[in-house]
Amino acid sequence: MRAAQAGTWSPSWHQSLADRTCCSSVTAGSVAPSRRDCCRSKRRSFRLAQHERSDDRGRVYGRDSLNELLPFADIVVIAVPLDENTHHLVDADFLA
Repeated sequence: MRAAQAGTWSPSWHQSLADRTCCSSVTAGSVAPSRRDCCRSKRRSFRLAQHERSDDRGRVYGRDSLNELLPFADIVVIAVPLDENTHHLVDADFLA
């Protein structure tokens, strides 16, 4: 992004995201159902929603499990409506 803004070509190689563990609150909720496969991982994917449940794709963790799952996630995708339940969902502890 920064190279593009500067008008330079700066190629680099990074590890693939395909083999990473993803923790996503997008895939289970009603915020973005068209994004339900955004974290298709060959290894593992944790799906979160407001309440824990199971569906045709397996377990959906409750949002209160987020901090418990973070140590196992390489990628975290959060797309939730901003309200009193999600305000400060990502804080200093989350980023540590």
